Amino acid sequence: MLKMENSIYSKNYSGLTVRNGRLINEQPNVGMAGVTAAALQRKAMRQEKKISMMEEAYVRAESKMDAMEMLMKKYK
Repeated sequence: MLKMENSIYSKNYSGLTVRNGRLINEQPNVGMAGVTAAALQRKAMRQEKKISMMEEAYVRAESKMDAMEMLMKKYK
């Protein structure tokens, strides 16, 4: 019988086991993967940028309307 004292398989990896020569991941799913989190963050950043652009356009339009009203009153 082979001793597995110095083997990588004898170390205690929480949630990782070896069955029939294959590494089995039995770790609990803590949350989303890093790639998924990064994608969601990027999507949120894009949406925030769109909202910011719309807000800026609204403010510019309001200031232009105010300026036009002042000009119309001045030259009436």
